[in-house]
Amino acid sequence: MNSDVIRSAIAKDLRGKPSRNPESLIPTLAKELGIQAEAVTNEVHRMTDLKHIVPVGLASIRLSEEGERHYFSTNTEQATHFFQENWPHITSNLIAFFALAIAVFALIK
Repeated sequence: MNSDVIRSAIAKDLRGKPSRNPESLIPTLAKELGIQAEAVTNEVHRMTDLKHIVPVGLASIRLSEEGERHYFSTNTEQATHFFQENWPHITSNLIAFFALAIAVFALIK
C-alpha cells in the first residue's frame, strides 16, 4: 500500500484528538487498512521524523500544527503559509537577481 495513503489514514485518525496511544493506533489501522502493523509503525516513525506527529507525555502522540496543515489544508492555504514563512528570502533573492541583471546590463553597454 502507498505510504501516502497510510499517512493520511494516520492523520485522519489523530485529527481532533488531544492525544492517542500508538500502541492502540497501530493495530487498529493495520486491521482497517488490511496491511501489516510494521508498515503502519514505519509511517508513524516517518511522520514523527517529519514533525507531523509530536509526542505528548511518555506514551502518547498527537498531530502537530504542521501535520494538520500538511494533510488537511487546501493548496491555497499551503501556498499562503509558504509565502508568509519565506517572504524575506524570496525578497532578498529578487533584489539580488535585479542587482545582477543591472550589473550585466551595465557591463554590456
